[in-house]
Amino acid sequence: GGDPRPKRFEQVLKYTPADLETFARRLKDKPMTVWILGQRDRVGVDRLKALGDFEEKSLSDLFPY
Repeated sequence: GGDPRPKRFEQVLKYTPADLETFARRLKDKPMTVWILGQRDRVGVDRLKALGDFEEKSLSDLFPY
């Protein structure tokens, strides 16, 4: 039991470029959703929009509690 994140982080630190390439190959043809949190003026919204579908959410949409 317990929090799995520390163990996962240790594993990630050991990844080689070949490991990352294998991982990327598994995902390359699958749709992705990426969330980026940050100050709007520092994120580069125009560059993100150029990558594909873009939807901006407010903090209250993401964290309604």
